[in-house]
Amino acid sequence: MKKQLLKAVLTTAVMVFGLHSTLFAYTEYNSPTADSSAGLFSSDSDNIRNVNEWNTVEFDKLFFNVDYNYTLVTLDYIPVLNLVGAFNIGNLLIAPAFTGNVFSSYSSSTSNTSKSYTVNENVVSDYSIQETHSYYVNNSINAWGNDFSALIGFGNMAFKPSFSFCDMSRYGSYYDSTTSQTDNTQTNYNEDGEVVSTITTKYDNGKIISDCYIPGLAFGMNLGLGSMTLKPYVDFRTAIKRTGYKTGKTVTDSSTDGSSEVYKLNYVNGTYSLIPVLGATLEIPGEKFNQAFGVKYYGSFDLYASKFDDAFGNTQKVRNYSGNTSVITEVSDTNTVKTTKQDGTVYSEKSNIENQLTLDYTFEKALSNQFTLMAKAVLIPSYNFTKNKSYKYSSQSEVTTYNDGHTETVETITTGASTLNKTHGIAVSSNIAFGFKYDVKPGKFVLLGGTSITLPNFSCNINLETNPDYSTTSVKESDSYGNVSRDSTDVTYSAQTSKKTFYSYWSTLQAMSSFCGFNWYMTDSFMLEASLELSVAAGVFSKPVNLGCTLKF
Repeated sequence: MKKQLLKAVLTTAVMVFGLHSTLFAYTEYNSPTADSSAGLFSSDSDNIRNVNEWNTVEFDKLFFNVDYNYTLVTLDYIPVLNLVGAFNIGNLLIAPAFTGNVFSSYSSSTSNTSKSYTVNENVVSDYSIQETHSYYVNNSINAWGNDFSALIGFGNMAFKPSFSFCDMSRYGSYYDSTTSQTDNTQTNYNEDGEVVSTITTKYDNGKIISDCYIPGLAFGMNLGLGSMTLKPYVDFRTAIKRTGYKTGKTVTDSSTDGSSEVYKLNYVNGTYSLIPVLGATLEIPGEKFNQAFGVKYYGSFDLYASKFDDAFGNTQKVRNYSGNTSVITEVSDTNTVKTTKQDGTVYSEKSNIENQLTLDYTFEKALSNQFTLMAKAVLIPSYNFTKNKSYKYSSQSEVTTYNDGHTETVETITTGASTLNKTHGIAVSSNIAFGFKYDVKPGKFVLLGGTSITLPNFSCNINLETNPDYSTTSVKESDSYGNVSRDSTDVTYSAQTSKKTFYSYWSTLQAMSSFCGFNWYMTDSFMLEASLELSVAAGVFSKPVNLGCTLKF
């Protein structure tokens, strides 16, 4: 019973960590047994992955488990494959494991393109054209993630190094009006007018890169305190998430019957996170019932803005940004051509800190030799702090081309001081769960069931926004002959403003979710387990059946 008590507490301890880390494709494993009992009971497949519970799994030579369950992504469930094996080398246990959805993916597609032509009647010219492009066109997203780990246990302690990675890249047409190029074909002739070669160039602007990498290390040990057992653990991870775009071209030459590809990769957004998890569980067995108390601290420290090298060896600044670009071409009555390129961008540098404390209590009561009840109550107070600095940047380049071919250029760059946003958030959430286990035929067939209820949660946020008090404008005027007629920088001051916003919210009582499942010990060395979710809110059968099997000898 002690292992069920501890697993119930540890499941709660890692649950919030798993929710946060789904952004980075890391999710804590739950067997069909754990799923069918609302996280209260556990099977050997749970325990063999746990740095505090690995030594409760009994086998002689080899342990192997495989199951296929489903996880919710947006509004759809995708299958996840879980594999774990274990063997002993003397007093050392080694258990490598894999969790991922490499054989499937979540996908969605959108279509969003805009192109506009505007006649500017206020400009004295034949016409004025402004063309605007959106960033994404007919793109689809494929999401998958994989987690590898290897538990190493000996004595009363265990280590578990792990590594996770994910890919949520978009495939489609990516372009903006300043970098896009049109496919073209060039035909080369000899002196007699015969075709020598045809060179076709096709541009590929169709991939938005989004990936993540998460190395981690967990440690746990068991300490006897009389009849009680104290089980501390730590799990430290570093998450790296990057987003960028990939562009390239393919050149085909008919004279050589060959083609060449060139690609360029630029990262424009990056997040680095340090995620420490510290906790401990105190098990207290009793004659009439067992109980356990758990406490866990979860932290997340996000840093933004760094540098990466692209495919051509150029160093790129990684920042969160949003911007727009437009090109205006004017032809005057004197046949001079004036081209104006405008770019408006907001760069932001962010930092984010999350602190979360989980307090839980688990109760277990055996009503008979075949029927056991469990209950769990969880309280989660949390505090988060977000700091965001935004830098406004805009540039304008006016190039006037005259009839004799020479040009005059006026470049204007305006940079605004940083706008600072600070947000403090406090939240308190709680939930309760109930579960049972009934040995229909001891040692052969076990029925499981559970219910979880999310209680009304409270959250509040305080936001302080400080606007900039100055901006700088640089102007440079030059011509194609190399003459510079103006090169100056001006500073404009304005009154600094600030605004404070307070927001609080109480959530409503969530719909109850119920679960059921079974363990079928088909032989002494082979066990089949399954779980099914029953939800009033989402329908009677709201989730596919999770199946797993365990072989040990």
